[in-house]
Amino acid sequence: MCGNEEAMAEKAKQEFLAEDQEKLIRKYALKCDEEHLYINFLSTPYAISRKTGDVTVKETGEAAVHDVMMAILDMLVHSKDQEELPALSGTWATLSTLGGIIGAAHVARLHTNEILAPFVDKIPEFTAVCEKLNGKKQPKGDVSYILPLFDFFPVWVQFYDADDEFPATLQFMYDSNAKNFVFFETLFYCTSYMEQLFAEML
Repeated sequence: MCGNEEAMAEKAKQEFLAEDQEKLIRKYALKCDEEHLYINFLSTPYAISRKTGDVTVKETGEAAVHDVMMAILDMLVHSKDQEELPALSGTWATLSTLGGIIGAAHVARLHTNEILAPFVDKIPEFTAVCEKLNGKKQPKGDVSYILPLFDFFPVWVQFYDADDEFPATLQFMYDSNAKNFVFFETLFYCTSYMEQLFAEML
């Protein structure tokens, strides 16, 4: 698996390095200097090396985890044939819907009782996590926030706590045009990463 991740990372870096970086700066309104392009992922600034494609946390210089690195590089090259950023539809779709029949089976693995256990009876704590990530509170759910996965690309997180009749549920929704920005697999791994991050922050 590690070898496969290394090969995927190297391929993604080479695809990024093949792009016109000035075009990327304009298209995504990126901050930059001679050595790096900068982009926010879940309100954390990351730096992308203009020479190697390596992705690091801007503040610490620590290498980005694999899923974050792949998400950032996929976002920057996925719509490479378009001069402008794809448009958001303004309508929301579940991860299962975006993935179709195959996607639904994958998504089921993200919502097991074991994965959801850290969130149960943690409504105030989960609310604080979403606030810390610059989420915008929504009316639906015990915890419901639209978070900036990227500054220009939101994700809607909805959590219903367990009660006497129903188990806890955690839903991630993306714009219905999400696959114009990134691959479905990227959305899947971003969702998995967020579940782990939220559990750690709780």
